[in-house]
Amino acid sequence: TGKAKVVFKYYPGHGSGEEAMKLAWCANEQNKFWEVHDLYFANQDKMGNIEKLKELAVSVGVDSTKLNECYNSKKYDTKTFFLSTLKPRCRCSNSFNRELMPPST
Repeated sequence: TGKAKVVFKYYPGHGSGEEAMKLAWCANEQNKFWEVHDLYFANQDKMGNIEKLKELAVSVGVDSTKLNECYNSKKYDTKTFFLSTLKPRCRCSNSFNRELMPPST
């Protein structure tokens, strides 16, 4: 509707979530970020196994060759390192920035 924009920001420090996030960014190159994101959240018991995470991504239509090439290139390693140096504005899993929300009626 053009009235709100949802931005997903990853903050490192959740065990093997960093590797999952790299795979999700690689999936984003194939326009599959949200499919992979949702699947990873639904299968958090598999977060410690990179191969299982890759299988999950492929199950929602991510091309495995492109996913492996992207992940193995380590192109997102510096992005996750940079994010690890930032301090989150809130100590919680999910938050909304009230400034971006429309006023209550």
